[in-house]
Amino acid sequence: MESAQKDLASTGSPGPRILVVDDDPVARQFIGDTLTERGLVSEPVADGPAALERVAADPPALVLLDILMPGLSGLEVLRKLKGDPKTQPIPVILVTAKDKPADLVAGLEAGADDYLAKPVDPEELLARVRAHLRTRDLLGELEKDREDLAAVLEISRAVSSTLKSGEIFGILVDRTARIVQAYRCSLVLIGEAPDTAYVVASHDDQSVRNLKISLRRYPEIRLAVAQRHRVVVENIQDDPLLAEVRHHLRGAPFVSILVLPIILRENVVGTLLLRTSRLTPGFSQREIHLCQLIADIAAGALQNAHLFESLELAN
Repeated sequence: MESAQKDLASTGSPGPRILVVDDDPVARQFIGDTLTERGLVSEPVADGPAALERVAADPPALVLLDILMPGLSGLEVLRKLKGDPKTQPIPVILVTAKDKPADLVAGLEAGADDYLAKPVDPEELLARVRAHLRTRDLLGELEKDREDLAAVLEISRAVSSTLKSGEIFGILVDRTARIVQAYRCSLVLIGEAPDTAYVVASHDDQSVRNLKISLRRYPEIRLAVAQRHRVVVENIQDDPLLAEVRHHLRGAPFVSILVLPIILRENVVGTLLLRTSRLTPGFSQREIHLCQLIADIAAGALQNAHLFESLELAN
């Protein structure tokens, strides 16, 4: 963690922002300098009302809060922060004098996550801050995992509620586009004729049904089918994979492409095709993993729908 924060300092990238609340300007400066040297962003405020205002406007990664302040005390600020569901998750480390154990007990009972005794030792300060930032990051990842699982379960239940292929296609592209915030999410089924495929659903145009396309215009789909593996195009303007079709992409309203093969009985029967137009190109590993799970769900749903529709035709 320390090396990562030093890297942040050396590259100029902003690190986690720590709100330092203390009416003593010398203490604020000392704590701020200690944090800044390790790649953290320190924002000093001199009183309780200013602290509450800043937290409400732009929640920090962590709050270092002096207990003894004139006006609104640190304990009162703490109770307000921990009493608000929006600010309750923000870790708060109390800074207290060694000869005030009653204040410390009251602070911990009010929900403080940790404490530091004055005079503050720089190494202890950094160790406590790092520990709580690590915990915050881990909790954030767990929350993302929980959200991802809920999203996948929702899609699985939705496609399981129907055996009509058209409805399944619509659910898959609509929910996937919403999760990834895609410019366009399409479901493409591979045709029997060479270099032929069909767009059977696109989240941004519900009228799209069995739109025939030539895969000569889609080298990213051809590669995903040939390799039976996902294909990620970070930027359509400089990826060599798209060199042969670059002239078709001039002025395209999207930047990045993700293609995920849908494999059924060892055969690639289609792909989930996503395009995004973000300021930062590409896809996160979390997004890729989540979309791959959705592609796997699509394979099973397609198999069930095909079986059901075959039985309907037979009857």
